[in-house]
Amino acid sequence: MLPRRLLRVRSRDSTLCGMRTLIWIGMLALVVRAADVELDRAVRALRTAPRSGRERAVRAVLTLRPDRADLVARLRESVDVKSIGSGWHLLSAVARKGATDKKGVRRPFHLYVPEGLTKPAPLLVHMHGGVSRPEFNTEPRGVGSGRLWTPLADEHKFVVVYPCARRDCVWWTDAGIAHVRAVIREVKRLAPIDDDSIVGTGFSDGASGCYHLAMAAPDPFAAFIPMNGHPAVPANLSGRQLYLRNLVNVPLFVASTSNDPLYPGAAVLKHTALALQAGASIRMVNYESGSHTPVYFEEQAKAFVGFLEGKLRDGDAFEISWECADRATGRCRWVEVLDIDGGLGELGGAKARPDLNVTSTPGRVRLGIQVDRAFAGPGVRVTGVTNNSTAAAAGLQKNDVVLILNGIALANLNDLIAGLHRANHGDAVKLTVARGDQTVELAGQFAPFTARPYYVRDKPTALAHCVRRDDRIAVRTRHVKRLRLWLHETPPQVQLIDAPGAVVDVRELALEDIVRAYARDADSGTVYTAVATLTWKAKP
Repeated sequence: MLPRRLLRVRSRDSTLCGMRTLIWIGMLALVVRAADVELDRAVRALRTAPRSGRERAVRAVLTLRPDRADLVARLRESVDVKSIGSGWHLLSAVARKGATDKKGVRRPFHLYVPEGLTKPAPLLVHMHGGVSRPEFNTEPRGVGSGRLWTPLADEHKFVVVYPCARRDCVWWTDAGIAHVRAVIREVKRLAPIDDDSIVGTGFSDGASGCYHLAMAAPDPFAAFIPMNGHPAVPANLSGRQLYLRNLVNVPLFVASTSNDPLYPGAAVLKHTALALQAGASIRMVNYESGSHTPVYFEEQAKAFVGFLEGKLRDGDAFEISWECADRATGRCRWVEVLDIDGGLGELGGAKARPDLNVTSTPGRVRLGIQVDRAFAGPGVRVTGVTNNSTAAAAGLQKNDVVLILNGIALANLNDLIAGLHRANHGDAVKLTVARGDQTVELAGQFAPFTARPYYVRDKPTALAHCVRRDDRIAVRTRHVKRLRLWLHETPPQVQLIDAPGAVVDVRELALEDIVRAYARDADSGTVYTAVATLTWKAKP
């Protein structure tokens, strides 16, 4: 038996050893916690960095050498962003290089943040009408009908942003789309936003912009609420081939009025009905009267908010069906068409689907002018004349004031719209205009009506239909040379259906690429970790 004194010494040593172990464990826990706090801080800085500071924020994250899985998990979580403050803010955003027709152009937007916003909230992106204006509208308190949303934002705690458009930056051009996305990115650094609850809305041209985004560039939106617009407007003016079938990928709440002289509800229904037949989720309300105004807003406000709050983007949707004719409109969620086969469709193998199209019918005649909506009258001041239009043929010029149309004096723009509504295609048109100090008589003819499809099909239509089932992705394509699938997790097996001859390249994304993509979009729902590229080669 050991002496009692030696037992006491050994017992004391054991106690000291245990204490040292606990101290080391505690110190290690503190170090780990400090590292976690530092990484959290770096991720927050990555989301809130201004455009000029994003590269520095990327480097700050990578310098910490974080565990890949841990960082990816953090990027997919909501980030605690301190709000810029409640009320109205007039700000500006710059689209990233290569995303707009004018690199580096700073464009304005209005931001409304409700008081007491402390947690991630839905974001409503309101696109205004009257995009033919020569300058951005920077008046206080938002733009046009967008003001209707702010009392609802206060009550239901969502953020509202109003991108500003003008004739060189409209919703259905590359510049307009780039501006909208740059605005969304800027708002995410200024207020707590739920990345999966971004809803687009707009009135008139803004509503037509909603249709364009839904058919050509739906990311990052969860849904759209177009009010008194028309899907054929961007189909006619964008220069892109648009497809009603693409509306199956994003829900819509469509509002219209029957006696709208620009876009009657019945005319819009012809287009949305085809999308409904294809499986689109579209809710519609139409009021008999109201002309070209959102008379329904007060009665439908509760329904609009319910739609807004109930729609979450399914960024990893199990099924994506997308049609396009160029790479610029080739992306929907995790499916991206990179190259299109211009031949006879021998690549891909999927059968051609019946085209969803609407043949035009005689509608309102158009002069082909842009007008000064702020001009009090009498008459209508011309700010621009469309090439090859009735107005151009008649000799109408910029800064002319149209006083009389076909014998009827015009007090304002509403009288001009009413006069055009009474005219028919092929009719003669007589104008009396004030040009400087002179009064000038002009004459011309409205173009005869020729029926044509609203949605032009000059280029081959590429089809990508991709379905996730368990650990596989079934792919059907037509007219596709290269297809990219963006994947959230370890790539599943890619099963090809009716796609003989495709070569599949699956690779894991570098951590730096993942961080840079997050810095660009600040989108927790699109933190992809791998890509699968499918390539079809033409037969020799």
